[in-house]
Amino acid sequence: MVLSAVLIAGSCVSLVNDSDSALAYLSYLLASVALIVLIYLTAILIRRTRKQVINLARKNEFTRQFVENWSFRTFIFTIFGFIVNCIYAVFQLIMGVKASSSWFIVLAIYYIVLSVMRGIIVFGFHRGKTKRENEIKRYVIYLFCGICFLVLAVALIIAIVFMVRDNHVLSSYSGIMIYAAAAFTFYKLTVAIISFVKSKKQSNYAVKAVKNIGVVEACFSLLSLQSAMFLAFGASTNHAKFDAISGGIVTAITLVLGIIMIISAIVHLKNISKTE
Repeated sequence: MVLSAVLIAGSCVSLVNDSDSALAYLSYLLASVALIVLIYLTAILIRRTRKQVINLARKNEFTRQFVENWSFRTFIFTIFGFIVNCIYAVFQLIMGVKASSSWFIVLAIYYIVLSVMRGIIVFGFHRGKTKRENEIKRYVIYLFCGICFLVLAVALIIAIVFMVRDNHVLSSYSGIMIYAAAAFTFYKLTVAIISFVKSKKQSNYAVKAVKNIGVVEACFSLLSLQSAMFLAFGASTNHAKFDAISGGIVTAITLVLGIIMIISAIVHLKNISKTE
């Protein structure tokens, strides 16, 4: 692990110094290998300590629920996501008002819609007196989130138009931060996809809604990363076409998920009403 850290640090120094020598490229290669080894060793270490951590967590009711109950864990992460989305929304809105920028206001709308969806899931669901009441509330939440997805799609279309027309970027990073952002984005996308697949086995449609939100947000982060990477590495490249294509794919995913959620919720609500 120490050797891996040294190699990665050496690569960072070469990157900061902007060296184009063969030694610098060799350090990048060795740092990549070292990073893979470091991740592998970290995974082994996590696997070995996981059992001890779980046993320790079971001694407290809250941490026991967090470890053993996937729905409860999803609920806690949703609260965190709600807080982050609110902060982003307020920040983008303030920037939009101060700069009289439609671009920032569109981004603020995007994060406001995300905040509303997560807020409804966190604060809007209260356990009813019967199982039937709980099911109805979950389907209503699922329906509401599906409608919000359509609003998100409209906000995405407007944002993409601004990106292509005015050469805006969703985010920008300096120096080595672009690599950290890329690693985090792909981690976020991987976790979102795995959680999305797992949620298919869930009967709780509020949890399904959370996982669908995660997929859309991860896709948007990927679009944001692409925009930032073109800014960092593709100065001579006309990235408008690529932004339009990628943005169109993200918008299509959002629309399809929204429509599926709306149809699914309506069908389930009708089935419940027929059983009265």
